[in-house]
Parts: sequence; structure tokens; C-alpha cells
Amino acid sequence: MTEKTSPPIKKIIILLGITLVVYVGMRWILPLVIPFLFAGFFAAILHRPVDFLRRRMKIPRPIAGIVSIALVLGMVLLPLGWLLYQGVSQLILLVRDYPALFQKAEELWCQCCHRVEELGICRAEVMEQWGNERMQEVTATVKEKATSAIMNYSYISVKQVGLFLGKCVVTIVAAVLMLNDYHRLRRSISGSVWGKALIRVWRNMYRAGGTYLKAQLLIMTMVCTTCVIGLFLAGNPYALVVGILIGVCDALPFLGTGIVLVPWLLIETFQGEYVTASILGCVYIACTFIREFSEPRLVGKGLGVHPLAVLVSIYVGMRLFGPAGILLGPIGAFLIWQIYIIIMKKETIH
Repeated sequence: MTEKTSPPIKKIIILLGITLVVYVGMRWILPLVIPFLFAGFFAAILHRPVDFLRRRMKIPRPIAGIVSIALVLGMVLLPLGWLLYQGVSQLILLVRDYPALFQKAEELWCQCCHRVEELGICRAEVMEQWGNERMQEVTATVKEKATSAIMNYSYISVKQVGLFLGKCVVTIVAAVLMLNDYHRLRRSISGSVWGKALIRVWRNMYRAGGTYLKAQLLIMTMVCTTCVIGLFLAGNPYALVVGILIGVCDALPFLGTGIVLVPWLLIETFQGEYVTASILGCVYIACTFIREFSEPRLVGKGLGVHPLAVLVSIYVGMRLFGPAGILLGPIGAFLIWQIYIIIMKKETIH
């Protein structure tokens, strides 16, 4: 072996080391500091309104911080609370209407079987028996897993809600304290070596990945809104829940809204529900137009990210962090790459 490590191997070792550090940080350190990160985010956004209230209305800075945070939380939490209430109500309705939905699916399958028999491909009785057996298996599996999940996670869910509320309180208190001494804290952070490094990484991440993630979240919001409105106009009682799920599918690479809307449209057409099928077709066209028209303008050519890279980061993120990996996966990938670029630049200079 040579005494000096070859450059390609050295780069691989550096990249693996950065990946390990970022994984450890996101796995164990991030859950501990996330309330303070959100508090810093609120402080960075609200320090100007707090300064305005303190100068113009002669309000003490701590009180101005509390008023600003209360107004922002009211503007954000009230709509979110209403959406959460509607979503939970529709989920309960969906669970309650499960037998009726199952019966409707069975009737649709029988219609398909008779159409196939008319074409002389297969006897309807054989296909109906096979379909009924599969549906019974699916129903038994769903009931078993649902019962097990309710028994296993009911206590955990209550505990998680308590922890979440505690984190919210810590975030609000920390944001008030940061706003009370915002300018001094900012000078201290920007004047330290670690602070400068963090600011540099953050700026590079925002330019490279932040714009992309922000654009994708905005596009997903527009697609979800379009789907919810379309399904509401179609008279679907689960418009909010189903519309959001379709929007999430659109955000995942290589899936899109077509994976749900196109088969649904064909089924409605097959059943003679032409108005509903037309609405679903319009929703699909509108969602496709939103993504194709908005993505190049919001992301930009210089910040384009290959869909395969996004898919890999989302998949790895979900395997490592669960559902939160949909967001943490791409963020971690951007963070690893930006730290690697900074280290490589320093290695080149030295």
C-alpha cells in the first residue's frame, strides 16, 4: 500500500465521514434541538415586526415578541386546526363507510366480470369467486392489522401528543427569549468560527436545495388544493383526505396524480358517471399543467435536481426516519453535499 491515500479514495472517505456525521446529527441530535431551530426561525422572521412595535408603539420588547408570536400562531393554527378537524372527520367517515365502499367495489368487480364474459374471455362465476376470495383475504388482513395497530399504538399516540405539546411550549418560550435579545445573539453567532461555518452551509443549502424544496412544497400545495376543490365539486365526501393524498403522490418522483386519477376516471366512465369522470379529467389536466408550468419557473434551470436523486434521497430517508424521511431525506442529501463541497474547496486551497 502507498503511504499517501489516493485522491479518489480520500474523497470517498471524506464523503462517508460527512454522511455518518449528518446521519448521527439528524437521528439523535435534531430531535433534541428542533424546538430551538423553530424558535430561531420565528425570531428571524419576527424581529423586524418586534422592532417596529417597540419603536412606534413604545411597547417593551418582551411584550412585543409575545404579541407578534401570538398573532402569527393565531393566523397559522386556526386554519390548520380547521383542516385537521375536517381531515379527522373525513377519516372517521371513511372508516364508518368501509362496508358500503367494500360493497361498491364488489359490485364494480361483478360488472367487470360480466363484461369479460360477454367478450368470451372467461366465465363470470370463476372471476367473481376469485375476486371474492381476494377481497376476503384483504379484509381479514386489514382488520387484523388495524386492531393490532390500535392496541399497540394508542398509548404511544397519547404520549407523543403530550411530547409534541411540550415541544410547542418550549419553542414559544425560546422564541420570546431570542426575540428579546435577538441582535446580540445574531452578532455572537456571526462572529464565531462555528457560526460563520453554519451560516455558510445554510446559505449554500438554501441556494442549492432550499429553493428546490420550497418550490416543491408550493407546487404540492397548489396540486392538493386543486384536487380537493375538484373532488368537492364532484361530490366526494372524502375530498380533503383523498385530495391531499393525491397531492402527496404528485410530489413523489415518477408517480404523479395520474396514478390515482387516471384509473379512477376510467372506472367512473365505465360506470356511466360521465360528469364525475369529466371533473376528474379536468383535475388531472390542471394538476399536470401546474407542475409542468410552475416547476421550471420556481426551481430554475440552474437548480434543477434529477428526479432519480430525489427518489433515492426520499427512499433512504423513509427507510431511516420513517414518514418524516420524505422531507428529511432530501434535506440530509443537500446538507451532505454542501459540507462536502466546502471541505473539498479547503482541501484544494491547502
